[in-house]
Amino acid sequence: MKDRYDNIEDVYEAPNSPIKQGSRIRIEVVCSEPIDEISGEIVRDLLRLWTFPYNRKYIKPFKLEKYDLSEFSFEAILKILKKEEEIDELKLFCEDLLKFFNYDHIYISKWTVDVIS
Repeated sequence: MKDRYDNIEDVYEAPNSPIKQGSRIRIEVVCSEPIDEISGEIVRDLLRLWTFPYNRKYIKPFKLEKYDLSEFSFEAILKILKKEEEIDELKLFCEDLLKFFNYDHIYISKWTVDVIS
């Protein structure tokens, strides 16, 4: 059987309204398989520490404010620290998250982002 990999275009859904510096957003991710405790801790750390390269620097675009893990999903509240106009930082994060989960044969069945303030 060939390994399956999620396609970012099939999973990623842009936020319900524009994101700017200082915005608070809620991310909900639902997976096809249970997320074990170790994977849940890694996801929390990814949310806390994730960066991406931009103009020869690593940018930390958001700060984790709240994280809740359940058997098949997690929800996070993030505060946007830096927002680059030409980059969709959340899409880049979603791609990295897909790679992490797909490695363990866990597939994202729902990705939702809502701007809450």
